Amino acid sequence: MKKLIIILAVIFSLHANANAIDDSVSLKGLKESKIIFDINIASMQKMPLYLNVILKTYDGLKKQNIKPNIILAFRGASVQFLIPDGNEDKTISLIKELLSKKEIQLEGCNIAANIFGVDSKEYFDGVRAVGNTFISLGAYQAKGYSIIPLY
Repeated sequence: MKKLIIILAVIFSLHANANAIDDSVSLKGLKESKIIFDINIASMQKMPLYLNVILKTYDGLKKQNIKPNIILAFRGASVQFLIPDGNEDKTISLIKELLSKKEIQLEGCNIAANIFGVDSKEYFDGVRAVGNTFISLGAYQAKGYSIIPLY
């Protein structure tokens, strides 16, 4: 009986692995993934959702042995989320977690900061203020980064 249970467990394990959901087809031949997320979200409800998906993207790449090289470019009203406001909400917690990953960089647009009354000098430690996110997005695309727009 014990042998039968072991055999069934091995068969089940092999079947489960054969049907694993992964990204092996698209990742075939890659060692690194270069992504820049173009973030222009003003909604306090949408921002944590997308930041969480970005973290899952990072984790998914790592689990599939692909080196993530990820940049989050905040522009428009989204720069408001780069300022610690003293309240520890889900968005703040996710931004701190993103900043803790060495393969993830965050940048905030200074033009947007000026338009929306945000002082870019008050961005979280680790967030790089850039002059113009449009320039940054174009430059990273020229360096081989894929741009993923989030609105």
